Formats: sequence, C-alpha cells, structure tokens
Amino acid sequence: MKRIMLAAVLLTLGPLADAQEHCGPADTRATCLAVIQKWIDEQDGGQRDAFEQTAKDAAAASAERRSAVALKNTGDGTTGVAGSPSATNDFLPLLRALVGTAGGIENTDGGGFGLEWSNPLGLPNRHQNKLAVTLQRSDVYEPLRDALRAASQADQIDALQQQIDEGDDIGIAFSYARASQRYGRDPDLHEKLYSSLLHLANIPDEEAAAARQRRVDMERSLGLPLQAPGKFEDIFKRPELAGRPDRATLQADYIQAVEEEFLAQFESMAALQQRLTKVGFYGLHSLVNNQPQLSFTANYRVRDDAVGPDEFKAVISYEMGWYNVNTFRDETRDCRENEALCLAGYLAREDVIRGLNQSPRISFNAEYSRRARLEISIPDVAFSYVEAPQEELKISANYARYLGPENSQRIRPRFDASLAYEDFSDDPVRQNRGLATATLTLPVAQGLYLSLGAVYATKPEFRGDVDSELSARAGLVYKLLSGE
Repeated sequence: MKRIMLAAVLLTLGPLADAQEHCGPADTRATCLAVIQKWIDEQDGGQRDAFEQTAKDAAAASAERRSAVALKNTGDGTTGVAGSPSATNDFLPLLRALVGTAGGIENTDGGGFGLEWSNPLGLPNRHQNKLAVTLQRSDVYEPLRDALRAASQADQIDALQQQIDEGDDIGIAFSYARASQRYGRDPDLHEKLYSSLLHLANIPDEEAAAARQRRVDMERSLGLPLQAPGKFEDIFKRPELAGRPDRATLQADYIQAVEEEFLAQFESMAALQQRLTKVGFYGLHSLVNNQPQLSFTANYRVRDDAVGPDEFKAVISYEMGWYNVNTFRDETRDCRENEALCLAGYLAREDVIRGLNQSPRISFNAEYSRRARLEISIPDVAFSYVEAPQEELKISANYARYLGPENSQRIRPRFDASLAYEDFSDDPVRQNRGLATATLTLPVAQGLYLSLGAVYATKPEFRGDVDSELSARAGLVYKLLSGE
C-alpha cells in the first residue's frame, strides 16, 4: 500500500525526486524504500491527500475487489440493531459489528449489539451465507407490564426489571442466497470479465523495464549478486571492489540506479490505476453492487419469560439496483464475445453515470413469525399471566439511494426508507399497524459508518391509548473486510 501511495506522489514530484539523493551507503534496498517513503511523508500534506484516491483504487485492483464492493453498502443487514432495515442484505464483509440505540416506540427492536459472520459454512461463493447473533435491549414485556398494573402489582415491574440482564434477549439468524453471474453481489463470480479488463490495462511499461535492466546490468558488470542484500557500503567492500579507485563513484551510481528502479516501478503502478479507470474496472464494482439478489433468513429469538415469548421468524427478500451487470449485458448483446471492450463505452453514457451516482435500489420482504406460548406466575403475590402462541405476517418495501459526492474510498452517504404493514389479526394483545422508517448512513472511516434514523408507527405494537408514535435511532456499523 505504501508503495502505491508513493507511486502517485512521485508522478507529480518526480523531477524533484530525481534532483535529490534520498538513500545513503548505510541503507539497504529495504531501508532505501523506507527513506523515500519518509521523504514523501514530509512533503505538503495537501499534496498527499490529493493522491489518496489513487492509492486506494490501485489497492482494490485485484484481491481486494470484494472489499471495494462491500464498502459501498453502508447499511444494517439482518440484525436490525443499527438504524432501520437496509435495502441490501450484505454477505461480503467477513465480520460486521453493529451497535445501536432505539427509543420512543415500545418494543421496537433497534437497541443492542449485533455481530455478523460471513460464510461460516465455508461454502463456495455461489452459496452466500452468514450467521448473525444479536443481544437486544432487555426490558419487561409490555403486555406483562400492563397486566401487573391492572392487578395493582406495579411494584413487581421493577423487581422483574432488576432480574433481567444483557443475555435475556438473544437472536440467532442464518441467511442464505444462491449466487451466480446474474444474481448476487460477489465480484469473484465475474472473474472472466475482471480478468479481461486487467489484461486490457496491463500494458508493459518500457521505462520500468529499462530501469530494472540498468540495475541488473550494473550488478552483473561488477560481479554482484542480483538484488544484492545488505548495506550498500558493505556490498562495495567486497574484495573484488575494495581496491578500485572509482569504488565511491560506482557505489553512488549503484544507489542511484536502485532509486531510479523504485521510482519507475512506482510510476508504472500509478499509471496502471489510470488505465484501469479508463477501461471501466472500477465502474464494474458499482455494477456488481447493484446486482439483484434473492435471499432467505431464518431467525430464532430466545428471551427470558419476563422479556417476552420466544419467537421464530422466516424472511424472504428480493432486492435489485438499477444499472447492474445484467443490464450492461442485456444492452450490449453484440459484445458477448468481448465484453471488456464495450464496458468503458457503457459506463460513459450519461444515463448510466447519473444512475450509478445515485444507485437507487429497491427490495421487497415477506416475513412470517410465530411467537411461542408464554406463561408467567409470581406465587408471592398470586399473579399469573398467560399468552397463547401467536402468528404474524409482515410485508415491506424498501428504497435506498446514495447522496452527495464520493469520498476517498469511492463511497457516499446513503438514504434508506421503508414502508411496512404488520398483521396481528389473531392476537388480541397486538394491533395491526403500518410502519415507516428512514435512515441516513454516513461513512466515518474505512468500514465504519454512523447510522441515524427515525421510525413512525400508525399504532403502538401493543394496545394502548396512543394512536401513533415517532422514535429516533442511532447506531454504528463496522465491517471487517476480507484480507484486513
């Protein structure tokens, strides 16, 4: 990464670098590289910031392309901890941690801690899967509170609350999505197209090759091992060189040759980033990020009796973004034999540029849940509460899009909105209701996001005197990407 950063800087500062000597006789090849890096770090910070994008883009060119796509999705996944539901069920980060708060609407999930682990089964990437574990905020079950108040036992509410701890409301979820070239957001499933783009951009750099050859020729002419190890001054103390009157000049020339080779290699890497942009390599990340996806999630929630009944939930989700790999292939059928040659032209279209800048995405969810029978008794006060098993059906539609310009990691703030309807027709305790959520997710650092949201309900979940409620949410999302 440091070498790539240095490459971009030296493209602009190259003439100045050539005019100075950075490495000395006491350096090795490795410390010479560190000396040059230190010199770059001592230059004006504003200049270095201007090249940060070049470094990060080049680092994502091959092995880190999964990370580059994973960073684009900023929202919560299946855990429901940080902010409102996201329009993307994300399988790409190796690990993801979520911390959130919620308030306002009783029994609205959103507070607590969640951890997601991608591909715990170790399956091929065509079988996307993840495991999520959440610790939800634990409070005395609202219908139980109402029943205690109605029985003139309100003092028991505090007694029950004191017995509740952080492990009394645990959710375990498993998600699966079948992936292919037409479904799923894994860039590795488009290996052929990525490889073709790399081949187009991988033009041999004659200057870098010439600089390397000059260093090799010098080592051979002096009888030195190729890429001679050790300090430069020790290399030139070898018996066959120690007696030469021009030894100091040869040593200085050799150090200069090593520096010139480094500079040429770094400039070549920076030029590669520019060529990758030109052929559409980084634009392909955005197309992959918008691929449709069909996923299934099973969630089992285990709660202490005082917190509420245990619950099983099954969710089927379909999501899709505009301007994806499928639309590219459908609109460029004449390029099937050599898609890489047509990608840059497709990405240059004004409607595609505008669409990828906003990346609108929709998802539709159908959710079925069943809550177990709940029976609680408090012998000391002759109180008992019984709730029969209940079923719920929920349908929702989610919309998301990016806002504002990209940051140095090619990601933007994202806005998510969701409309849902919950049907509790056979439950006398709960009310059918509509839900509307909105979330703004802001990138804070690489892999770290701040989520700010609001939830509006036409009715509280449990029957009461309030017709509708509004609550606020806040949360943090952190992604541990593959290879970090």
